[in-house]
Amino acid sequence: MPISRQLRYEKQCRDNWKEKAAQKQQKIREYVQTTRALKKSRDHWKTRAKAAEQRVKDLEKQLAKLSSSSPQSSPSQSDNNSDDVSDDHDDHDDHIPHHHYTVSTISVVVQNIIHLGHSYRSTAKTMEIFSSYSSLETPHYSSIKNWALTSWFISTTTPQRTTH
Repeated sequence: MPISRQLRYEKQCRDNWKEKAAQKQQKIREYVQTTRALKKSRDHWKTRAKAAEQRVKDLEKQLAKLSSSSPQSSPSQSDNNSDDVSDDHDDHDDHIPHHHYTVSTISVVVQNIIHLGHSYRSTAKTMEIFSSYSSLETPHYSSIKNWALTSWFISTTTPQRTTH
């Protein structure tokens, strides 16, 4: 084989090797950047989850304090039907026509999603726990999803009022 041909072959091999090495270096850089972004995201969500857990603990303490400080009803009061009728009347005022859940239940759920950043399923679980301490019902996560999407749709399609 002539020398010129061998030199061309060696040069082509070296160029191929350099190109492959550059591609590998680029891929390594992409992996490092992805890893860095994932770590930052994971740390962010971890911080949010810890803050939400702390908020839940604080709210549970407040709820326990409120339930322990509220006067316990005596058996003679629970037998009184006039109190039960007024309570039922208050519940009906809170209901939306043609809806199963009350305004307060829907409000608590949507605020849970917006302010705490919970998912639909975790909000349903939170409401399940919360309902053992209150009179609020536990909606299914698909109902929660519909409420959140409806409130988002209304907020994005309703023109904003400007104050002058």
